[in-house]
Amino acid sequence: MPNIFKAFSKAKAEPYQFPDAAELAVEPEPEEEPPAPEEGPPEEAARLDVRVDDPEPVAEPEPEPEESPISYAQLQAEVILADARREAEALMAGLMLDTKNFTMRTGGRTFEAAAMLRRAGGDTGEVRKLFQTGLDDAVAKYGLIQNAKMYRRDIAIAASPRAVGRVTAAQAADELLNIAGVGASFVLYPEEGRVVVSARSLSETNVQVILEALGGGGNAGAAGAQVPGKTVEQVLEELHGALDRYFDDKSAQPL
Repeated sequence: MPNIFKAFSKAKAEPYQFPDAAELAVEPEPEEEPPAPEEGPPEEAARLDVRVDDPEPVAEPEPEPEESPISYAQLQAEVILADARREAEALMAGLMLDTKNFTMRTGGRTFEAAAMLRRAGGDTGEVRKLFQTGLDDAVAKYGLIQNAKMYRRDIAIAASPRAVGRVTAAQAADELLNIAGVGASFVLYPEEGRVVVSARSLSETNVQVILEALGGGGNAGAAGAQVPGKTVEQVLEELHGALDRYFDDKSAQPL
C-alpha cells in the first residue's frame, strides 16, 4: 500500500469544540428616543398627538329612503289642494269686496257661489286677513271719520288737507256708511296736484250722477273723481253745489 494511503488511514478526527453561549450573546443596541415635537399652537399640538391605533368611529350615512309612487302622488295632491284653496280664498275675497260683505248687489246665486268656494277650501278667516291694514293706515282712516261733517241731513263728507292712501280713503267712505243716519259718504284728499274724491251710497242717493258733475263716474253705489289743479277747499265747494243741484232736481221731479 502506498505511503499516502497509510497517512490517511492513520489520521484521527479531533472532536469539534462548540463555543460557549456567553461568547455568542449579542448585546442589544440602545433604542433611539424619538425627537421631541416642536412647540406650536395648541391646535397643532393636538393635531400631532393623534394615535393611529385608536381612530374615531365614523358614522356611516343612512341610505335615503326611496320615494314610492304613492308618496309622490300624495305630495302632488297636497300641492294641488293648496293651490285650489288659495284660488278659492282669492275669489271669495273679491266676492266679499264687490258685495260689501254680502250687503249690496247680493242674490241667491251670490250665496251659492260663496258656498261652492267654501267647499273648495276657502277659509273665511284667511280671507279676513287679506283685508287687514297697518296701524298707520287705520289711524288715518279713523282720523278721516273723526273729521267728517254731515250735509243735507244724511250726507257725510270728510275732507283731509293731507294726502292719504286710496285704499284708506275708500275704507273710510265704506266705514262712514256704518254710522246710523248716513245714506251716502264722500271723502276728499289731495294727491300730486289734484284732489281725489271717493264716494259710497247705501240709499237712493246716486253718487255716480253727483260726481259726474266733477268729471268722475262709477255706479250708483260707488263712484270716484279726480279734479286737477284745484285745492281741497275748492273741490269741496263744488261738491256742495253738485249735491244741491242733484237734490233740487230730484225734488222737482213729479212723483
